[in-house]
Amino acid sequence: MKDTKHYNRGVFPCSVNIWLKQRFGMDGLNRILERLGSDARTMLEVPAPNTWYPASLLREVYSAINEEYSAGHPDIFTEYGHYNADRDVKGLLRYLMRFITMEKLLKRMQSFWKQYNRGATIEASPVTEKGSRKYLTVTVRNYDLGLPGCEALAEYIRVLCVNTGAKKFEIKKEKCIHKGADYCSWRINWEE
Repeated sequence: MKDTKHYNRGVFPCSVNIWLKQRFGMDGLNRILERLGSDARTMLEVPAPNTWYPASLLREVYSAINEEYSAGHPDIFTEYGHYNADRDVKGLLRYLMRFITMEKLLKRMQSFWKQYNRGATIEASPVTEKGSRKYLTVTVRNYDLGLPGCEALAEYIRVLCVNTGAKKFEIKKEKCIHKGADYCSWRINWEE
């Protein structure tokens, strides 16, 4: 999939930079920087939060992290997705999320998404109910940060949803661009 029209805001490489230093120290960050081409290295080393970067650069960073750390840390991108969501939802915002339903959060995610992604879209299907459980599908199009990016995004979504007070939350990958689909989607279900 070509991502020449997909861009990520610089908050993502900022977050990755901070997380790598906290998790693996400056030496760990430097090991990743050594694996990167010059554009991706510059983006990760001195990220500008309000700059738009081609998604291919972040995919390169994720690939380098995967190559360096996944053997010893198989859930490294789930860990990063959790870290990133916790970092984004802290303090007063975490408290306020308890007053929003998961359904409302997922309906508003498209407007939040646009602040950080250009050229890729996210949408939620209408909610269906079976007994006490609610179901919906989250679909992401034109977004390819590799399999590590899918893992981080799924965990990010999970953490946000759990912060709304959703109970017995489950998320399962349905379709994946890395398995031949035109888009990625996750089936989500929960109880309130």
